[in-house]
Amino acid sequence: MNTIFSRIVAILICIIALTGCLEKAYDYGYMALINNNTNDTLKMVIGVMNTNINHYDPTLTYTLFPKDTLGYNDGHHINGIQIMEGMDPALAWLKGADWDTVLVFRHDTLKALWSFPVFTGPCIEHSFFNSQSWRTWLKDEFNNGYVMFTVYPSDLTLNGH
Repeated sequence: MNTIFSRIVAILICIIALTGCLEKAYDYGYMALINNNTNDTLKMVIGVMNTNINHYDPTLTYTLFPKDTLGYNDGHHINGIQIMEGMDPALAWLKGADWDTVLVFRHDTLKALWSFPVFTGPCIEHSFFNSQSWRTWLKDEFNNGYVMFTVYPSDLTLNGH
C-alpha cells in the first residue's frame, strides 16, 4: 500500500513540475524612448555633469525635435535592457544606467537638470530619475516593451525663459 501511495505522490509531483505550475521568471526587453512634448528643439546630454553646452561629449548628446520621440541607445543594450518579470521596468532601467546626470538645453541655455539618486516619488514630482515619471508598456507578444520619459514645457524652468 505504501509503495502505491509513494508512486502516486511521485507521479503527481512530476506532473506538476512538467505542466509548469511552478513559477517561472521571464525576461522582458525594454527599449528607452525620450519624448519632447514642447514646441522647441532641445539638446539632451546624458551622463555628464557639465553645464556648458560647448564642452559636452557629442556621443552622449541627443537632439529632440518639437513634438517628437527619440529612441535612446547606450550602445550596450541595443535590443533593450533585460528586466525580470515582476520588476518595475522604469526603476530597473534607471538603476541599471551607467550615468548619473541628465541636462536639457534650449538655444544653448541650460533649462533642466536632473541627477541621481533614482527614486519612486509622487507623479507630481517630474524628474528623469523618478520612476513614476516614466510610462511603460509591452509592445508585442515576445515580451518586448518600452519605457518612455517625456520632457514637458514645465520642465524647462532653469535660467529664466
